[in-house]
Amino acid sequence: MVSDRLSPSPEQLRGTARHFPTLAQSDIHGIRIFADNSSRAQMPAMTHNAISEQALFWETHRGGKAEWDTPRSERAAELRFLARRAAAELCGGQASEIGFAANGTSALAILANAMFGTLLHPGDSVVITEADHDANRLPWQRLVSKGVRVIDVPVAWDGGLDHEAWARALKQKPKVVALCMLSNVTGVVLPYIELASQAKRAGACVILDAVQGPPHGYTDIMAHDIDMAMFSNCKLFSPHLGWWAIKPELVETLTLSPPGGNHPALEWGTFSHAAFAGFVATHRYLTALSPQRRLGQAMAMIREHEAGLVQRFFEKLPGYCRPILLAADTGHQRVPIFSLAIPPERWARTQVAFLEAGIDVRVGQFGCPATLRRLASDSRDAALRLSFVHYNEPEDIDAVCDVLAHLGP
Repeated sequence: MVSDRLSPSPEQLRGTARHFPTLAQSDIHGIRIFADNSSRAQMPAMTHNAISEQALFWETHRGGKAEWDTPRSERAAELRFLARRAAAELCGGQASEIGFAANGTSALAILANAMFGTLLHPGDSVVITEADHDANRLPWQRLVSKGVRVIDVPVAWDGGLDHEAWARALKQKPKVVALCMLSNVTGVVLPYIELASQAKRAGACVILDAVQGPPHGYTDIMAHDIDMAMFSNCKLFSPHLGWWAIKPELVETLTLSPPGGNHPALEWGTFSHAAFAGFVATHRYLTALSPQRRLGQAMAMIREHEAGLVQRFFEKLPGYCRPILLAADTGHQRVPIFSLAIPPERWARTQVAFLEAGIDVRVGQFGCPATLRRLASDSRDAALRLSFVHYNEPEDIDAVCDVLAHLGP
């Protein structure tokens, strides 16, 4: 709704960290600033409480027929219903389009296998991009051994896609295009809406890695030309749980529902209802960030707050870091995720300096070696990543940049 996006005030998110118990426990774990949120975001107190209550008193197998349900299995069924509704609101889809899986990576692998022999056949083409995580690259690349042709579109210096390579790829009339919504290396938000529309016009089924979207305030994802989008709750201030929104016609084409029907795609076996309880609580927390308790407005506030963090980072970033900051001069929209191509001989020193300052950062490949091979080839395809979310304050940016300044060139 339009009213959800009017006059968001990022100042209302100041002090949000007080809702996150882990952020206040530096005496236990030694970390006072979490700047590795793209790996695993922290959970608010109400999420911890919901998980504990469910695990202590209510955890059970999902119910069978309604007339056989016990109070505990009725509660389990209700949690799954509420979790599906929360997921639908977070991605702009319908509750009937939501399915849960153990994690996003395994679900994508199952999806790729299910596509072969149904939607994909030997000789068909799949387009992937270097901007994406291996979770949405490797399952498609493994189909090469079965005769599927994979076209890999390079990532450009600004974190976007190579336009000419993208256009050439679509001219090949691919059956599937696997896209990334935003990079967990550069923080660059790809023009995924436009790219998805172009892929659909080329006749492709569009699979979107949207894992990093909702944590940074992006919703309404399924309102666009996307057949399936994948999400992961460990990035979304929740216990680990994978979920996706998938168009019903794709489920039917791929016969993804378990034997016997009546269950959404890939919901095989028994799930942790404590994870569902935590997800539902996180949805309540995010909604409550808005004075009007509207999720759309809360997510707009998150985007505005994070835009301020991005601006602060560029204001405070030491000058010597600019040449080694990946996608430093991008014209694309970006979220507060930044990677620096630190020389390998400085990795250990850098990590120690941040740990001594009580700041959690990460040096690695982040599941995106293709991105780093293209943008950070001189640093052995790895980088220092700094990733922030709505509970980070401008002062956290200052502290991180102070360490970078102390390290020097």
